[in-house]
Amino acid sequence: MIAVDSPVLIDLLGDDARAEASEDSLRQALAHGPVVVCDVVVSEVVAGLGFGAELFDVLEEAGIGYLATEARSVPARCSGATSSA
Repeated sequence: MIAVDSPVLIDLLGDDARAEASEDSLRQALAHGPVVVCDVVVSEVVAGLGFGAELFDVLEEAGIGYLATEARSVPARCSGATSSA
């Protein structure tokens, strides 16, 4: 599985001067296996380009999947929580 970062999508969808290079890289990645984006990438692309829900349609059409970031619990000693024992 290959994860794509937001600059690649912003270049491509924003029709940046680097769009062609980003498209080539994306095609190569798709040829090697599943390609995904996470929720952080989606939010950065939406904020950067103003896309809304239609972004998911664009990603699906391009063969890019969505993989939500998993929430993991943080041990109390790492989260700054204190105990009152």
